[in-house]
Amino acid sequence: MRARACTKCKTYAVIHANNPVSLNRIKAFEKVHSGHSLVTVDYFEIKDEYKRFNENEAPSVEKPVVS
Repeated sequence: MRARACTKCKTYAVIHANNPVSLNRIKAFEKVHSGHSLVTVDYFEIKDEYKRFNENEAPSVEKPVVS
């Protein structure tokens, strides 16, 4: 099993290639962690050191509206 991991925040999201919900989670993960060092790794390499990405706990990344 593979995972997308942020080395700065020590978080990861598991990749399930044919699952649309998983792919949306990966997109959200990458959006939250844009500008950080992201790597694709084997899940078993990081499972004990990193914590799982939770979309509900992620800070909002929407850009403010400029008027």
